[in-house]
Amino acid sequence: MGESVRTLSYGSWPSPVDAALAAAHDGRPDDVGFVGDEVWWTAPRPTEGGRRTLVRRHADGAEEPVLPAPWNVRSRVIE
Repeated sequence: MGESVRTLSYGSWPSPVDAALAAAHDGRPDDVGFVGDEVWWTAPRPTEGGRRTLVRRHADGAEEPVLPAPWNVRSRVIE
């Protein structure tokens, strides 16, 4: 009951989310596919210069990056 409401002007309210936090958590997988009992996909690595790596999940649930840093599956070098 004793709480007061503080009104701030547009754009001046504090936010717990900043650009660095938002960029570091782009974990959206792409190009998901199955090979036998494994799942393969490309995954973003925003903290590694924005590269995308190839990842696979084994039948036991263990995940493993297939393409190590600094390689990027989006590189045109392999074309």
